[in-house]
Amino acid sequence: MNNECSKWKKLNNGLPQGSVLAPLLFNIYISDMPETKSKKFGYADDLALAIEVDSYEEGETILEEDVKILFDYYSSWRLNPNPSKTEVSIFHLNNKLANKIPKVRFNDVLFQYNPNPKYLGVYLDRSLTFSHHLQKTSAKIRTRR
Repeated sequence: MNNECSKWKKLNNGLPQGSVLAPLLFNIYISDMPETKSKKFGYADDLALAIEVDSYEEGETILEEDVKILFDYYSSWRLNPNPSKTEVSIFHLNNKLANKIPKVRFNDVLFQYNPNPKYLGVYLDRSLTFSHHLQKTSAKIRTRR
């Protein structure tokens, strides 16, 4: 900038925070992600797994298998996902199971259950009514009067 050059800096692993090329290079870096039974939805370095099943137990089993596949893959590429920051949620209309909490683990770490996860700026709820998101948005608007 202004005919000046920045200083050289050697990076051992990764890219500088905010690098313009980082999202593109990260997508190339993980382009060979292995197949899983669940569908994968990614944005930048966030990944969501989604499955449709008939029972909690089936869902827990599939998610645990898929998480193991992905964590093994990440480890092979020197990426370190944090199980303590990984959440599990469930969406359904069965009111009898409204308070049941899914139990999904990896390496004996039980993933935290979040009944209202925020994904790409939208809060989700069990029956996908978006009522939690609307409450949060309404509260935010009230503070800006």
